[in-house]
Amino acid sequence: MTTIIPFTPSIVPGQPPFTFQCTLDGSLYNCTVTWSLYGQRWIVSIVDQSGSLVVRLPMVGSSNGQPIANLSWDPGTGNGGVVTATTGAPHFLRLGAVVVLSISGASPGGYNVTSPVVVTGPSTFTYPLAADPGTAVVPGQYSYDVDLVRGYFLSTMVWRIANSNIEINP
Repeated sequence: MTTIIPFTPSIVPGQPPFTFQCTLDGSLYNCTVTWSLYGQRWIVSIVDQSGSLVVRLPMVGSSNGQPIANLSWDPGTGNGGVVTATTGAPHFLRLGAVVVLSISGASPGGYNVTSPVVVTGPSTFTYPLAADPGTAVVPGQYSYDVDLVRGYFLSTMVWRIANSNIEINP
């Protein structure tokens, strides 16, 4: 389940920094977001319950998802199958590139993944999916998410710049 934290910082001198608590990999952490005058960006510091700094890193924003027009599963010839996603508008990803995208909001939910995809056309990409999730009723959306805590936690932390929310997934 995704935890949404509205990011409402202040850069007014004398105002306290933006703080929140979050659960990452099942443990509670205290997070503080400050403005870096030198770097001209937000910096998040994650501290454990004993007060030890775990990581301090810049906040890099992710865009909101873009709509998918159609999803279809093909059983292929090997292990599992392949999903072809068709976007309603050009996605502007480089043909032949392998990019990690998040697919969300699709129904049935078996289509929802964060996975490497292969860009096969100006408005198509494919990704592996072991089992047939059924006919896509709602195709959902795709997004390129910058996981702020990748490499430090298995949980994910994504800052959506369009709505200024921080999304945390266990």
